[in-house]
Amino acid sequence: MAATMPTSPEPGARAGSADERLSRLVHDLRTPLMIVSGFADLLADRDDLTPAQRADFTHRIADAAGELRRILDRADAADAADASPGGSASGRECSPRGSHSHSG
Repeated sequence: MAATMPTSPEPGARAGSADERLSRLVHDLRTPLMIVSGFADLLADRDDLTPAQRADFTHRIADAAGELRRILDRADAADAADASPGGSASGRECSPRGSHSHSG
């Protein structure tokens, strides 16, 4: 009986199925999106906020938006790695959380 060489995995099987990856992406996006939504609602609905509170909420929105960008950048990099011949998303570089800076 001759041994057979394993075939290369299907594109979606390299780093998990497409459904698993989508599920992970949705999970990762949910928290920063809720932060953006919640603080934007507070800014729009509350007239009694101090300027310091408004600035704090604005910074929190900016931080969460930065986290959304980093999550999407990592997902895009993983897709690009998977699309390349022999590519794998396991070696992708991740940005540190909270690296968004504020001026002023």
